[in-house]
Amino acid sequence: MSEENYLERMDRQFAEEQRFNRHIRGEIINAAVAVESSIEEIIAEHFCEPASKALFISLVFVVGQVTFSQKILILKKLFKDSYPDFVTTFPRLFNGLEKLRELRNKLAHSKKGFPKGPDARAYMMGEIESLPKGIYLEYYKDGEVKQEFISEESFNKTVKLGYFYQSVLFYIEMEVKNRRRKSNNINFRIALRSLRKDQPDLVK
Repeated sequence: MSEENYLERMDRQFAEEQRFNRHIRGEIINAAVAVESSIEEIIAEHFCEPASKALFISLVFVVGQVTFSQKILILKKLFKDSYPDFVTTFPRLFNGLEKLRELRNKLAHSKKGFPKGPDARAYMMGEIESLPKGIYLEYYKDGEVKQEFISEESFNKTVKLGYFYQSVLFYIEMEVKNRRRKSNNINFRIALRSLRKDQPDLVK
């Protein structure tokens, strides 16, 4: 392979990775921020009146510097104690929230790496036409530089689940409001039918 062709392939690969890098970080951060905000709203809705919610969220979560992980644990405990039917209806909710949180943290604390290994060398030499679509992350762990590949398929699945659980948490927040006000609102039951149709494996 000529030097020119080699450099063209490197430039093309770098441009594609940069595009996907921006895309994946933006999508995951947006989904995580929306989910984290919904968790705060549900917890605040349970513990205080509407007029006090903003103060509660500011003091407890912002001033108190409660992490995303801690908010998930609080919500899990709250559901177990006060809304056990939510746990039964959405048995994989907290696993999904943890996966989203973990991926967000990885993206926030990792830099974009470059492909390594036999496939990378074969691509640069023109022996194979393309590399798997995704992003290579590099981070430090246990005194070593680690590299992890996140495929585009895996990323898309996590983002889809992130937005699905955002919808779930929105409807849960509405139902918490209804129960606190002792309102017999059928919107939650209607929403459940729609959510089951969308993700039958995640909603019982």
